Amino acid sequence: MQDDLTQRDLSGKRVQDMTPAERLEMKRRFEEFVQTMRKTRPTAEKAPAKSAQRWDPRTFGARTLNGKSGPAR
Repeated sequence: MQDDLTQRDLSGKRVQDMTPAERLEMKRRFEEFVQTMRKTRPTAEKAPAKSAQRWDPRTFGARTLNGKSGPAR
């Protein structure tokens, strides 16, 4: 008696050792998972754009030598 492939635990098996039917089942499970995640994931709000500050090694070096740590704002 063969158990139902959709209920079988395939997590401990390497893909190379799986039968073609087991590989198809793993693909089906993955696609189902992706569809579920697409439906349930919250929409990400875009972070506000930060202004880029040019990094100048001379200025940065002078600041660290004077006892301040990191670039000035």
